[in-house]
Amino acid sequence: MAESAAATISSIIEAVKAPKDRYARFRLMILGVVLVNILVSFVLFFSIGRRDVEADLWFKPGFPNDLVVIRNESGGIMRDVQIVLDGRYRATVRLLKPGVKGLILNSEFFDTSQETPETGYKPRKAEIRHDGDSVNIELKVKK
Repeated sequence: MAESAAATISSIIEAVKAPKDRYARFRLMILGVVLVNILVSFVLFFSIGRRDVEADLWFKPGFPNDLVVIRNESGGIMRDVQIVLDGRYRATVRLLKPGVKGLILNSEFFDTSQETPETGYKPRKAEIRHDGDSVNIELKVKK
């Protein structure tokens, strides 16, 4: 097995040095470009394909309070998670264990002047920030 691999590699090196036909180098260049393309694709897929913050968020209207529900999907405890609704209202969760946690919209979210959202406010977008990473989410309504 090792001898056949060595023979294959040596034949490729010989084909590059002294090609037997005029298209051998061209075929090897195409093979090299394809292999580099595959390698770059894998690197990009695995580095960009994951979410920076492993959490999900949705809006749940209800009585007596509307909730913004966050689900920690990281498998570990997240500390100092900040949630920003529509770029205006902010809440900080000091300790977020794996699973689901509900935040009361009218008492845990504040704007820069420390005002809570008005009654009937329905957030549309949210940003979750944790450890310098962030993810933007279109909020879905779940009943």
